Amino acid sequence: MQILYVSDTDVCRGPMARALSLRHAETMGVVGASFDSVGLWVTQPSRPSRELVEFLRDDRLDITRHMSKPLQPARVRAADLIVCMTHRLAEKTKKAIEKPYRGKVLVLNDAVGFGAGREAQDILPPRRRTPKEMLAVYSRVKAGTGRLVRMLRDGNMRPEDWGVEPTEHRKVSYLDDPELRPFLVRFVEDLVERASEGVSVRDVIRALDVLGRPLSAIEVEELLRHDLRGKVRRNYLRRWEAVNEPRGPRASAGGSGSQSRGPSARGGRRRPAPENTTRKKAPPPPKKPQASARMTFDEALEVLTVKRSTPREEARKIYRKLLMRYHPDKFHDDDEFRQMAEEKTKRLNLAWDVAEMLLPKGTSEPNGRRG
Repeated sequence: MQILYVSDTDVCRGPMARALSLRHAETMGVVGASFDSVGLWVTQPSRPSRELVEFLRDDRLDITRHMSKPLQPARVRAADLIVCMTHRLAEKTKKAIEKPYRGKVLVLNDAVGFGAGREAQDILPPRRRTPKEMLAVYSRVKAGTGRLVRMLRDGNMRPEDWGVEPTEHRKVSYLDDPELRPFLVRFVEDLVERASEGVSVRDVIRALDVLGRPLSAIEVEELLRHDLRGKVRRNYLRRWEAVNEPRGPRASAGGSGSQSRGPSARGGRRRPAPENTTRKKAPPPPKKPQASARMTFDEALEVLTVKRSTPREEARKIYRKLLMRYHPDKFHDDDEFRQMAEEKTKRLNLAWDVAEMLLPKGTSEPNGRRG
């Protein structure tokens, strides 16, 4: 069962619904359902706002890797249900897709039986993205997606169970879509340009996971070798990197013809280069990072998302899991998110130093501190 959430720009309600659905499916043990999100008005890939990322992070939802995606025919054909947030958005979605697939378009709260009228069922986006507005949208999306996943767990795993007529699914490659292919080319080209040491085909597939993993290794190679020919190349590490603009010939710096050859070409002795009398000053030593302010035990517990009664070995597992989640190397394609991850890692280390000796010991605590 493939469910596709449709919002306007795919930077707020869409990724929120997808992340919550994945959590509900994992919690309820739902197998055989996949969730993705697209935007009706997306033309260029963009990331969610920082306010949304921080808001969802408080509920342990990480959408830093999310990238907005357009509503394309290939995704419409592959989806079993197309779920919109408002009735008006559902009407516009029906006009934007092909006629045989318009019957798959549903409204989230209407499909799960929430609300009595259109106004009560519509989930509008937060205008100013204030914490109060974000909380209101989050609570409604969480309730709707939770009810939807619960209905999937109870047996509604066919389009007919939702009042949708099944359509023949044509297995067409994503690269065969003339509208989606240029979008993927821009996405992969931007990914290669951001990487300092180049990217491998596996890195591209992993990055395209935010797009619903539409490409295989063969399709990625086709994009890199044919669509991006002349723009990317393999380096000595067998990774793909962007091709820099060719520099001008060396003769342009020193003139052309006989003048560029220097006196040695005319039989004379080459003059030694004048010695540089002014020595360059040695760079100043790097400043030592200032010691971070000590945090209280309650603040450390809040950062580690544990309680006072949590055993030390269990808190250590949570601490290491958070370190892996916010490892800066996972955000190499975005300097802003990488800086946020580094700050988060520092706070986690400081919180663990404070809480490690104050948490109660468990029955089977491993020896040694963190590595």
